[in-house]
Amino acid sequence: MNKILLEPIKKNLESLKKIPKRIGIGLSGGLDSTMLSLAMSNVAKLYNIQVYLLHINHSIQIDSDLWAKNAKNFAKLLKYKFLEVKVDININKGSCLEEAAREYRYLAFKHLSIKHDINTIFLAHHRDDQAETILLRLLRGTGVTGSIAMRECSIKDNIVYIRPWLNIDKKIILENSKYIINNKKIILSEDPMNYSTNYTRSAIRVLISPILNKKWHGWQKNLTRFSKNMEEALEILNSVAQDDLNLLDFNTNDYSFSLEKWRHLSQSRRNLLIRHWLNIQNIMMPSRARLLNLNKQLMNLHNLGYDRFMVVKHEDVEICCTRNRIFIRSIK
Repeated sequence: MNKILLEPIKKNLESLKKIPKRIGIGLSGGLDSTMLSLAMSNVAKLYNIQVYLLHINHSIQIDSDLWAKNAKNFAKLLKYKFLEVKVDININKGSCLEEAAREYRYLAFKHLSIKHDINTIFLAHHRDDQAETILLRLLRGTGVTGSIAMRECSIKDNIVYIRPWLNIDKKIILENSKYIINNKKIILSEDPMNYSTNYTRSAIRVLISPILNKKWHGWQKNLTRFSKNMEEALEILNSVAQDDLNLLDFNTNDYSFSLEKWRHLSQSRRNLLIRHWLNIQNIMMPSRARLLNLNKQLMNLHNLGYDRFMVVKHEDVEICCTRNRIFIRSIK
Protein backbone atom coordinates (compact mmCIF):
# COMPACT_ATOMS: atom_id res chain seq x y z
CA MET A 1 0.00 0.00 0.00
CA ASN A 2 1.21 3.51 -0.83
CA LYS A 3 3.15 5.28 1.94
CA ILE A 4 0.92 8.32 1.52
CA LEU A 5 -1.86 6.31 3.22
CA LEU A 6 0.34 4.59 5.80
CA GLU A 7 2.42 7.50 7.11
CA PRO A 8 -0.51 9.54 8.53
CA ILE A 9 -1.57 6.48 10.54
CA LYS A 10 1.92 6.06 11.98
CA LYS A 11 2.23 9.79 12.67
CA ASN A 12 -1.03 9.90 14.63
CA LEU A 13 -0.19 6.80 16.66
CA GLU A 14 3.22 8.19 17.57
CA SER A 15 1.69 11.54 18.53
CA LEU A 16 -0.26 9.90 21.36
CA LYS A 17 1.21 9.99 24.87
CA LYS A 18 1.22 6.22 24.83
CA ILE A 19 0.64 3.88 21.89
CA PRO A 20 -2.50 1.88 22.78
CA LYS A 21 -2.45 -1.90 23.10
CA ARG A 22 -5.73 -2.11 21.22
CA ILE A 23 -7.58 0.15 18.83
CA GLY A 24 -10.93 0.17 17.08
CA ILE A 25 -11.67 1.04 13.47
CA GLY A 26 -15.13 2.21 12.49
CA LEU A 27 -16.05 -0.14 9.65
CA SER A 28 -19.13 0.53 7.56
CA GLY A 29 -18.00 -1.92 4.89
CA GLY A 30 -17.63 0.82 2.29
CA LEU A 31 -14.47 1.62 0.36
CA ASP A 32 -12.91 4.16 2.75
CA SER A 33 -13.24 2.23 6.02
CA THR A 34 -12.24 -1.00 4.27
CA MET A 35 -9.06 0.64 2.96
CA LEU A 36 -8.27 2.08 6.39
CA SER A 37 -8.63 -1.40 7.91
CA LEU A 38 -6.29 -2.82 5.27
CA ALA A 39 -3.77 -0.04 5.83
CA MET A 40 -3.88 -0.66 9.58
CA SER A 41 -2.95 -4.31 9.01
CA ASN A 42 0.42 -3.04 7.78
CA VAL A 43 0.90 -0.64 10.69
CA ALA A 44 -0.51 -2.61 13.65
CA LYS A 45 2.17 -5.29 13.33
CA LEU A 46 4.91 -2.66 13.77
CA TYR A 47 3.46 -1.49 17.08
CA ASN A 48 2.05 -4.81 18.32
CA ILE A 49 -1.50 -3.42 18.41
CA GLN A 50 -4.64 -5.55 18.62
CA VAL A 51 -7.25 -4.32 16.14
CA TYR A 52 -11.02 -4.47 16.53
CA LEU A 53 -13.35 -3.71 13.64
CA LEU A 54 -16.43 -1.89 14.93
CA HIS A 55 -19.52 -2.20 12.77
CA ILE A 56 -22.64 -0.21 13.66
CA ASN A 57 -25.69 -1.77 12.05
CA HIS A 58 -28.19 1.09 11.72
CA SER A 59 -30.95 -1.26 10.50
CA ILE A 60 -32.08 1.41 8.04
CA GLN A 61 -31.65 -0.38 4.72
CA ILE A 62 -32.99 -3.76 3.62
CA ASP A 63 -29.38 -4.93 3.16
CA SER A 64 -28.15 -3.76 6.57
CA ASP A 65 -27.74 -7.31 7.92
CA LEU A 66 -25.98 -8.39 4.72
CA TRP A 67 -23.48 -5.53 5.12
CA ALA A 68 -22.85 -6.64 8.71
CA LYS A 69 -22.19 -10.19 7.46
CA ASN A 70 -19.75 -8.87 4.82
CA ALA A 71 -17.97 -6.81 7.48
CA LYS A 72 -17.65 -9.86 9.73
CA ASN A 73 -16.18 -11.95 6.89
CA PHE A 74 -13.74 -9.14 6.12
CA ALA A 75 -12.61 -9.12 9.76
CA LYS A 76 -11.97 -12.87 9.52
CA LEU A 77 -9.89 -12.31 6.40
CA LEU A 78 -7.65 -9.86 8.26
CA LYS A 79 -7.77 -11.91 11.49
CA TYR A 80 -9.18 -8.93 13.37
CA LYS A 81 -11.70 -9.12 16.17
CA PHE A 82 -15.18 -8.07 15.01
CA LEU A 83 -17.72 -6.22 17.14
CA GLU A 84 -21.20 -5.29 15.96
CA VAL A 85 -23.85 -3.12 17.56
CA LYS A 86 -27.33 -3.15 16.10
CA VAL A 87 -29.27 0.05 16.74
CA ASP A 88 -32.88 1.05 16.30
CA ILE A 89 -32.90 4.73 15.33
CA ASN A 90 -35.58 7.03 16.70
CA ILE A 91 -35.60 10.47 15.09
CA ASN A 92 -36.32 13.34 17.46
CA LYS A 93 -38.34 16.36 16.42
CA GLY A 94 -36.15 18.90 14.65
CA SER A 95 -33.55 16.28 13.75
CA CYS A 96 -33.00 14.29 10.56
CA LEU A 97 -32.03 10.72 9.70
CA GLU A 98 -28.39 11.59 8.96
CA GLU A 99 -27.94 13.43 12.27
CA ALA A 100 -29.76 10.74 14.23
CA ALA A 101 -27.64 7.97 12.66
CA ARG A 102 -24.46 9.85 13.57
CA GLU A 103 -25.63 10.33 17.16
CA TYR A 104 -26.50 6.65 17.56
CA ARG A 105 -23.20 5.65 15.96
CA TYR A 106 -21.17 7.55 18.57
CA LEU A 107 -23.31 6.15 21.37
CA ALA A 108 -22.58 2.67 20.04
CA PHE A 109 -18.85 3.44 19.92
CA LYS A 110 -19.06 4.60 23.55
CA HIS A 111 -20.75 1.33 24.52
CA LEU A 112 -18.08 -0.75 22.77
CA SER A 113 -15.31 1.36 24.27
CA ILE A 114 -16.51 0.73 27.82
CA LYS A 115 -17.27 -2.95 27.31
CA HIS A 116 -14.03 -3.87 25.53
CA ASP A 117 -11.63 -1.25 26.93
CA ILE A 118 -11.02 0.38 23.55
CA ASN A 119 -10.03 4.00 24.09
CA THR A 120 -8.72 4.85 20.61
CA ILE A 121 -10.90 4.62 17.49
CA PHE A 122 -9.77 5.35 13.93
CA LEU A 123 -12.24 6.74 11.40
CA ALA A 124 -11.78 6.88 7.61
CA HIS A 125 -12.91 10.45 6.92
CA HIS A 126 -10.89 12.10 4.14
CA ARG A 127 -10.50 15.59 2.68
CA ASP A 128 -13.63 15.29 0.52
CA ASP A 129 -15.70 14.40 3.60
CA GLN A 130 -14.19 17.36 5.42
CA ALA A 131 -15.05 19.76 2.59
CA GLU A 132 -18.62 18.43 2.41
CA THR A 133 -19.05 18.96 6.15
CA ILE A 134 -17.84 22.56 6.00
CA LEU A 135 -19.94 23.36 2.92
CA LEU A 136 -23.04 21.80 4.47
CA ARG A 137 -22.64 23.89 7.63
CA LEU A 138 -22.09 27.08 5.63
CA LEU A 139 -25.26 26.42 3.63
CA ARG A 140 -27.12 26.06 6.92
CA GLY A 141 -25.85 29.47 8.03
CA THR A 142 -23.29 28.42 10.61
CA GLY A 143 -21.08 30.87 12.49
CA VAL A 144 -17.39 30.79 13.36
CA THR A 145 -17.63 27.76 15.66
CA GLY A 146 -19.56 25.68 13.13
CA SER A 147 -17.04 26.55 10.42
CA ILE A 148 -14.47 24.47 12.27
CA ALA A 149 -15.02 20.99 10.92
CA MET A 150 -13.55 17.64 11.92
CA ARG A 151 -10.21 17.49 13.68
CA GLU A 152 -7.56 14.90 12.93
CA CYS A 153 -7.53 13.99 16.61
CA SER A 154 -10.44 14.69 18.96
CA ILE A 155 -11.79 13.40 22.25
CA LYS A 156 -15.42 12.51 22.91
CA ASP A 157 -16.74 10.48 25.86
CA ASN A 158 -13.12 9.79 26.92
CA ILE A 159 -12.44 8.16 23.55
CA VAL A 160 -9.65 9.43 21.31
CA TYR A 161 -10.96 9.60 17.74
CA ILE A 162 -8.28 9.70 15.05
CA ARG A 163 -8.99 10.61 11.42
CA PRO A 164 -5.57 10.08 9.78
CA TRP A 165 -6.75 10.73 6.23
CA LEU A 166 -8.35 14.16 6.62
CA ASN A 167 -5.62 15.64 4.40
CA ILE A 168 -5.90 12.86 1.81
CA ASP A 169 -8.10 13.21 -1.28
CA LYS A 170 -10.71 10.54 -1.95
CA LYS A 171 -9.19 9.91 -5.38
CA ILE A 172 -5.90 8.77 -3.79
CA ILE A 173 -7.77 6.21 -1.68
CA LEU A 174 -9.66 5.10 -4.78
CA GLU A 175 -6.51 4.76 -6.87
CA ASN A 176 -4.83 2.64 -4.20
CA SER A 177 -7.89 0.46 -3.75
CA LYS A 178 -8.27 -0.90 -7.27
CA TYR A 179 -5.60 -3.58 -7.16
CA ILE A 180 -5.90 -4.39 -3.44
CA ILE A 181 -9.67 -4.83 -3.30
CA ASN A 182 -9.82 -6.93 -6.46
CA ASN A 183 -6.81 -9.03 -5.51
CA LYS A 184 -8.21 -9.93 -2.10
CA LYS A 185 -11.72 -10.42 -3.54
CA ILE A 186 -13.26 -8.20 -0.89
CA ILE A 187 -16.98 -7.48 -1.09
CA LEU A 188 -17.70 -3.80 -0.51
CA SER A 189 -21.01 -2.55 0.88
CA GLU A 190 -22.48 0.53 -0.78
CA ASP A 191 -25.23 2.40 1.05
CA PRO A 192 -27.67 3.89 -1.48
CA MET A 193 -28.18 6.83 0.92
CA ASN A 194 -24.70 8.01 -0.06
CA TYR A 195 -25.97 8.96 -3.52
CA SER A 196 -29.58 9.81 -2.84
CA THR A 197 -30.39 13.50 -3.29
CA ASN A 198 -33.12 13.12 -0.67
CA TYR A 199 -30.41 13.59 1.94
CA THR A 200 -28.53 16.88 2.36
CA ARG A 201 -24.96 15.58 2.44
CA SER A 202 -25.60 13.23 -0.45
CA ALA A 203 -27.18 16.06 -2.42
CA ILE A 204 -23.96 18.05 -2.02
CA ARG A 205 -21.93 15.03 -3.14
CA VAL A 206 -24.10 14.32 -6.19
CA LEU A 207 -25.32 17.75 -7.32
CA ILE A 208 -22.82 20.35 -6.11
CA SER A 209 -19.41 18.68 -5.81
CA PRO A 210 -19.14 17.74 -9.52
CA ILE A 211 -19.72 21.39 -10.51
CA LEU A 212 -17.18 22.64 -7.98
CA ASN A 213 -14.67 20.03 -9.13
CA LYS A 214 -15.06 21.30 -12.67
CA LYS A 215 -15.05 25.06 -12.01
CA TRP A 216 -12.95 25.40 -8.82
CA HIS A 217 -10.17 22.84 -8.85
CA GLY A 218 -8.89 22.27 -5.33
CA TRP A 219 -11.96 23.73 -3.62
CA GLN A 220 -11.68 21.08 -0.91
CA LYS A 221 -8.25 22.38 0.10
CA ASN A 222 -9.55 25.95 0.04
CA LEU A 223 -12.45 25.13 2.37
CA THR A 224 -10.11 23.27 4.70
CA ARG A 225 -7.83 26.33 4.81
CA PHE A 226 -10.87 28.52 5.52
CA SER A 227 -11.78 26.22 8.40
CA LYS A 228 -8.26 26.54 9.84
CA ASN A 229 -8.57 30.35 9.64
CA MET A 230 -11.87 30.16 11.52
CA GLU A 231 -10.23 28.01 14.17
CA GLU A 232 -7.66 30.76 14.79
CA ALA A 233 -10.42 33.38 14.84
CA LEU A 234 -12.39 31.36 17.39
CA GLU A 235 -9.35 31.14 19.65
CA ILE A 236 -9.17 34.95 19.69
CA LEU A 237 -12.93 35.32 20.26
CA ASN A 238 -12.85 32.83 23.15
CA SER A 239 -10.02 34.78 24.73
CA VAL A 240 -11.99 38.03 24.42
CA ALA A 241 -15.14 36.40 25.82
CA GLN A 242 -13.26 34.91 28.78
CA ASP A 243 -11.69 38.30 29.56
CA ASP A 244 -15.16 39.85 29.53
CA LEU A 245 -16.55 37.07 31.71
CA ASN A 246 -13.81 37.58 34.30
CA LEU A 247 -14.87 41.23 34.57
CA LEU A 248 -18.48 40.29 35.34
CA ASP A 249 -17.83 38.99 38.89
CA PHE A 250 -17.68 35.49 37.41
CA ASN A 251 -18.08 32.73 40.01
CA THR A 252 -16.03 29.67 39.01
CA ASN A 253 -18.01 27.42 41.36
CA ASP A 254 -21.51 27.92 39.97
CA TYR A 255 -20.54 29.72 36.71
CA SER A 256 -22.82 32.66 37.56
CA PHE A 257 -22.07 36.25 36.57
CA SER A 258 -23.40 39.78 37.03
CA LEU A 259 -26.42 40.81 34.96
CA GLU A 260 -25.75 44.51 35.55
CA LYS A 261 -22.16 44.39 34.30
CA TRP A 262 -23.15 42.15 31.37
CA ARG A 263 -25.63 44.82 30.27
CA HIS A 264 -22.80 47.34 29.86
CA LEU A 265 -21.28 45.27 27.04
CA SER A 266 -22.22 45.86 23.40
CA GLN A 267 -24.82 43.50 21.97
CA SER A 268 -22.17 41.63 19.95
CA ARG A 269 -20.03 41.13 23.05
CA ARG A 270 -23.09 40.07 25.08
CA ASN A 271 -23.96 37.42 22.49
CA LEU A 272 -20.35 36.27 22.28
CA LEU A 273 -20.12 35.95 26.05
CA ILE A 274 -23.33 33.92 26.32
CA ARG A 275 -22.11 31.49 23.65
CA HIS A 276 -18.74 31.13 25.35
CA TRP A 277 -20.37 30.74 28.77
CA LEU A 278 -22.60 27.93 27.49
CA ASN A 279 -19.72 26.28 25.66
CA ILE A 280 -17.45 26.04 28.72
CA GLN A 281 -20.33 24.25 30.46
CA ASN A 282 -20.73 21.83 27.52
CA ILE A 283 -24.21 23.09 26.74
CA MET A 284 -25.49 23.07 23.18
CA MET A 285 -25.40 26.39 21.34
CA PRO A 286 -28.77 28.13 20.88
CA SER A 287 -29.94 29.26 17.48
CA ARG A 288 -29.38 32.92 16.64
CA ALA A 289 -33.10 33.64 17.10
CA ARG A 290 -33.13 32.04 20.54
CA LEU A 291 -29.93 33.86 21.53
CA LEU A 292 -31.37 37.22 20.52
CA ASN A 293 -34.56 36.46 22.44
CA LEU A 294 -32.54 35.58 25.56
CA ASN A 295 -30.55 38.77 25.14
CA LYS A 296 -33.77 40.79 24.95
CA GLN A 297 -35.29 39.17 28.05
CA LEU A 298 -32.16 39.78 30.11
CA MET A 299 -31.90 43.39 28.95
CA ASN A 300 -35.55 44.04 29.82
CA LEU A 301 -35.60 42.21 33.16
CA HIS A 302 -36.99 44.66 35.71
CA ASN A 303 -34.90 45.75 38.70
CA LEU A 304 -32.05 43.32 37.78
CA GLY A 305 -34.26 40.43 38.85
CA TYR A 306 -34.37 41.43 42.53
CA ASP A 307 -38.17 41.33 42.44
CA ARG A 308 -38.65 38.27 40.23
CA PHE A 309 -37.09 35.01 39.03
CA MET A 310 -36.48 34.71 35.27
CA VAL A 311 -36.26 31.24 33.72
CA VAL A 312 -35.60 30.37 30.07
CA LYS A 313 -35.61 26.68 29.14
CA HIS A 314 -32.80 25.62 26.79
CA GLU A 315 -32.31 21.95 25.85
CA ASP A 316 -32.01 20.05 29.17
CA VAL A 317 -31.14 23.08 31.31
CA GLU A 318 -32.68 26.37 32.40
CA ILE A 319 -30.98 29.74 32.06
CA CYS A 320 -31.98 31.65 35.16
CA CYS A 321 -31.59 35.14 36.56
CA THR A 322 -32.41 36.49 39.98
CA ARG A 323 -30.87 39.10 42.26
CA ASN A 324 -28.48 40.30 39.53
CA ARG A 325 -26.97 36.85 38.91
CA ILE A 326 -27.26 34.81 35.68
CA PHE A 327 -26.76 31.07 36.14
CA ILE A 328 -27.62 27.62 34.80
CA ARG A 329 -29.94 25.17 36.50
CA SER A 330 -30.33 21.54 35.47
CA ILE A 331 -33.83 20.28 34.74
CA LYS A 332 -34.53 17.31 36.96
